[in-house]
Amino acid sequence: MRVIGMNVHRAFAQVAILDDGRVVNEQRLELVQAKVIAFGRTLSFPVR
Repeated sequence: MRVIGMNVHRAFAQVAILDDGRVVNEQRLELVQAKVIAFGRTLSFPVR
């Protein structure tokens, strides 16, 4: 199971993505509309 966690602050969010309990992505995301949209577009539904 994939889990996406975000700790949201005023200017940025710390993002962690876990897949089956392992961290597969960890990043700091600036809360600028274009960057948030670009991040969202990198996400996909897992195919099972």
